[in-house]
Amino acid sequence: MHATSGNWIVEKENGSANALTTTYKLNGDELTMSEPDGATYTAKLDGGDFPVKGSYGFDTVSVKKIDGHTIEETDKRDGTVVDIAKMTVNGKTMTIVDTDPRTDRTSTYMAHKE
Repeated sequence: MHATSGNWIVEKENGSANALTTTYKLNGDELTMSEPDGATYTAKLDGGDFPVKGSYGFDTVSVKKIDGHTIEETDKRDGTVVDIAKMTVNGKTMTIVDTDPRTDRTSTYMAHKE
């Protein structure tokens, strides 16, 4: 099982007071992600594009396994990359380095395993 698998509670992000629980499940070479707002996807870890359901920000995703603790997710809307998130797990803590290539803005935030 990849270290990313499980329920992750994101700490305050961008000043929002609402915690967000994101669930990741790795099954073989496929990663499934789901959020309480209805956004969900299942994607192979091969870097190909896969559809996203329920998200207003992006409509396809590609994911790659970097190593046993890190996965990189690239979100696209209408074929344009809108976000790149590198998620690295260390025990029960996930560090997410999130980059918007359109603005070259990078944010780093933490999540804790439930």
